[in-house]
Amino acid sequence: MRDPLFTNKTKLVAYIRKNINNCVVKDHMDVCTEEYCILLTNQWFNDKIINFYFNLIKIYATIFEIKVYVFSTYFYTSLKTKGIKWVQKYTKDENIFLNDYIFIPVHRNNHWVFVNVDVNNDEIEYYDSLFSEYRIVSDIIDYLESERAAKNLKPVKYTMVERNYPKQHNGYDCGLFICMYARNRIFGTHMSFKNKNMYEYRLRLAHELLEGEIIYSLGHQFTK
Repeated sequence: MRDPLFTNKTKLVAYIRKNINNCVVKDHMDVCTEEYCILLTNQWFNDKIINFYFNLIKIYATIFEIKVYVFSTYFYTSLKTKGIKWVQKYTKDENIFLNDYIFIPVHRNNHWVFVNVDVNNDEIEYYDSLFSEYRIVSDIIDYLESERAAKNLKPVKYTMVERNYPKQHNGYDCGLFICMYARNRIFGTHMSFKNKNMYEYRLRLAHELLEGEIIYSLGHQFTK
């Protein structure tokens, strides 16, 4: 039976610390002590946190009949270093364009950004909590065009869209920001989270990793 939601931050921190050695495995991915320690402090997110949490979002989206394809954090790195043909091996036996969204977390120059492909509207959304490096979008468009051709799909003209979304006010929360962007995006383009609550979001995320599922609503509030 899943533990109840917490409204008291102090109690939630105590719960996370109590279970800090509990490793959780889901869909061949795992998170453990190192990841919880990162979330309890102001450390940069690692690949394990991003990949695990994005997978939880994908599963959560199915409750609302939203289909999300999630690339791992290694996708863009491989695209840049090994080329389009190499990364196309990942999707050789599936059509990613049958999904509503394609989520792509990107790690570039010690910074996390989030790219979402809105498949139904032929739009590419770029979310960067600090900068704007549109070369990433150009690379992804090149990949998508090649992937459509490989699947014998008609070409489309993608439009790059940069939405109005929160920006970070520190030097360490970019990983958390892309998790929040992706978590919010399945419900629409409005981003409702606030900078003043970032540590609360870290705690919520840590609890969700421990449970192996999304359990908090976007509007969940702590009383203390």
